[in-house]
This record gives sequence, C-alpha cells and structure tokens, in this order.
Amino acid sequence: MPCLFWCLLVYSDYDAITLSPIPSAPPSFHTAVFPITDSTILSTAEKLVKQLKAKHYYTDTSNFDLRCQICGEGLIGEKGAREHATKTGREYDKLQISLL
Repeated sequence: MPCLFWCLLVYSDYDAITLSPIPSAPPSFHTAVFPITDSTILSTAEKLVKQLKAKHYYTDTSNFDLRCQICGEGLIGEKGAREHATKTGREYDKLQISLL
C-alpha cells in the first residue's frame, strides 16, 4: 500500500515539525502529519531547518558532551559513549550539546 502522508522529524532533539492554525494555538490543535501531495510542506520545512542550523539548533552526535552517571567520566560523542558502554555497561546523562 502506498504511503499517503508523512511526518517530518528535525534531528535537533528529535522534534517533530508541526503546523499551527494560529501562533497561540495549543499543541493539541497542531498538525503533525501532512499529505505527500502538499509540496509546500517540504519546502517550508527545508527553510525552517536552514534557520535552525544557522542558529546551531541541532544535535551534533559526533561532538556532544556526555557524562557517565556512575563514575562521572566525561565522554565526547556517540563514539566515546559506545566505547565506555562496551567497557563498563554503564548509562549516560546528556550534560551539554556542543554547538559548533
């Protein structure tokens, strides 16, 4: 069965793009699923993502800062977290996202 709708996800903190009927509308009134036939949605989303990127509003998975909740060791990026997890089996708490 062909897909008739899409949802757009921004890789910032995994935010879904929504469309509000008016700026003050509560989230329950926002639209988050869009028909694939609406070409303005994709072009508008691309403009939004460019604006967010210019403001450094994104998750840099190579360079974000993490800290082990058990030993307090500071880690950099997914690679550092994977290496520490393999070595120790511990969990992490995101402390700060490095904005490059």
